[in-house]
Amino acid sequence: MPKLPLPFALGNLWRYVVVGILGTLVYYLVLWILVEIAGIQVLIASSAAFILVVFENYGLHYFWTFSSSAHHTKALPKFSMMSLAGFWLNLGIMYLGVEYLGFGYMWVQAVAIALVVAWNFVISIRWIFFRGN
Repeated sequence: MPKLPLPFALGNLWRYVVVGILGTLVYYLVLWILVEIAGIQVLIASSAAFILVVFENYGLHYFWTFSSSAHHTKALPKFSMMSLAGFWLNLGIMYLGVEYLGFGYMWVQAVAIALVVAWNFVISIRWIFFRGN
């Protein structure tokens, strides 16, 4: 993996946080609507919300957070692989926390989001959107 200059990583961190906060708000809103209003099972609702936010985040990160010059033909498949790994991490945490341990789904989702966001930032800046791609 290419080494990134520290200012590049730090300079994009605040934008990554803004996109993450927006994605989290959208995620929780969609999750709550699907569970509480539509009556959809928590794991299915969580999965649907996750997929929606993946598309939102790709566009915002590509054009705004990292101002990437990587071709979509390279960046999008990598982002999709990263997101798929994050999806399974999220689903596993939700299953463990909600179904196995019996914790409330909103609290478990907060833990899952924190872990998936950390995973995504490292992979995004080191492998997907780096200007050298």
